[in-house]
Amino acid sequence: MLKKILLLSLVCFLLFYLGCSEDDTPEPADTNPRNLAYVTYADSVKLTWSHCEASSENDFMGYFIFVENHSIVSDDTSELPDPYNGTAELGTEMMVDGLVLGSKYFFHVRAAFGTAGDYTLGDPSNEVETAPVIVGYDTLYEFASAANPSGYYFEGGHPVNMISEYAESIDIYLDTLNNRRAFKSPHLVPTEHPELWEERVSEVLLLGEGSFNNFNVFRDANWDGDNYEVEITVSSQVFTIKTPNNHYVKLIIVSTFNEAPNRAIGFRYAYQPIVGYQKF
Repeated sequence: MLKKILLLSLVCFLLFYLGCSEDDTPEPADTNPRNLAYVTYADSVKLTWSHCEASSENDFMGYFIFVENHSIVSDDTSELPDPYNGTAELGTEMMVDGLVLGSKYFFHVRAAFGTAGDYTLGDPSNEVETAPVIVGYDTLYEFASAANPSGYYFEGGHPVNMISEYAESIDIYLDTLNNRRAFKSPHLVPTEHPELWEERVSEVLLLGEGSFNNFNVFRDANWDGDNYEVEITVSSQVFTIKTPNNHYVKLIIVSTFNEAPNRAIGFRYAYQPIVGYQKF
């Protein structure tokens, strides 16, 4: 019996010893900020991100934001431009101002460790890319409401009457489909002179419902050349429009009002002035 007790004790000792002999040094905390996201405005971008694991370290200073007109996220830290913010940001959001309409921008965030005069940069966050947009609010009336504008010219930023005089500038118009309000491509306008409108072909896609800022890239949208009309059912629907000149528009329904044949919508939109660029 004593031998069994001694043998069991030896086994327990060896297991304890071997366990303690392993390297118990904890893995270093990750230094890369996570989940970098953005909201685009006319001349600025709001960036938000999540703290890196190493933000609890004693030498953590905060975060620096890096901005360039091309991707720099994979650059060596010695090759990076000066950070946008001169003082490290302790929080997890920042507005980047002074952006130029028609220019693309790439953003990423890095944590800094040390002191203001002597610090090192951690690993980068994910990189995001966008460009300033033209933002507006407006109202459209259904096509049967002859006294009110039904078409919209996004580059000019104003409603347009659905008459031949303005055919070359209309990007979209409000009509009905299945007795509901609907966006339609101008080439579908019922007219005795369809040749005036046949070159004005737009596509419209429903992206979903919710926040305007939840939809900021459309590269995966199904632009199959057959999205010429789409129903509007409720407020808060978010659409994307591909104009005849290959510009992209993000649009959210703010309100629906009036009765047929004078039904109308109120909407907010963001127009991307860079041709073929599907980011907002």
